[in-house]
Amino acid sequence: MIVGVIALNLYKKAKTSKIGLSFFKVPLVILAIGSFFVAGEELSWGEHLIGWDTPQFIASHNDQNETNFHNLPYWDEVIDQKPRAIISILIFLGGFIAPLLYRSSALKFVTKYPLLHWLLPPITMMPAAFIVVFPRVLDRFQVWFDMSLPFPFDIPTRHFQEFQELAIVFFAMIYILNLKRRISAFEKAGAAR
Repeated sequence: MIVGVIALNLYKKAKTSKIGLSFFKVPLVILAIGSFFVAGEELSWGEHLIGWDTPQFIASHNDQNETNFHNLPYWDEVIDQKPRAIISILIFLGGFIAPLLYRSSALKFVTKYPLLHWLLPPITMMPAAFIVVFPRVLDRFQVWFDMSLPFPFDIPTRHFQEFQELAIVFFAMIYILNLKRRISAFEKAGAAR
């Protein structure tokens, strides 16, 4: 949820910015809405905080007996598994591969496109991007080769998924804080001109 609050704060800055950040409004709104939805789902829309019982209809269909959509049949794939896979791939490409290519001059053209330049995570985020993908690689290794991994990697698939969700949030938090720092530095440099 913190990611969403920071994204909305940056949206407000982009909206009122006199130094040309208006192109950045739509990605920030998408990030904010996505962050609030993920937080709501993980908190079961307040069920655990407020302490209400899961409605019977949802409880009878929900894998974890919680008030959320991502543990319901069909919705599990639509708003949990597939989006997590897509986000993980985007984080790997944008947070791990793109910084390497950018550093090697293969992506220097990105500086001509302000939105892409701002959206690409810096090379310092590569470890966080790796942490997002690493559990999935371990999980797939076990499934594809039908074998168990040695300790400490002998973790059931469900726990890999939970760890990966945590890693995605960790990446998003570092990304939005880094973006906030970059935008603040950009504004200060623009104000000094």
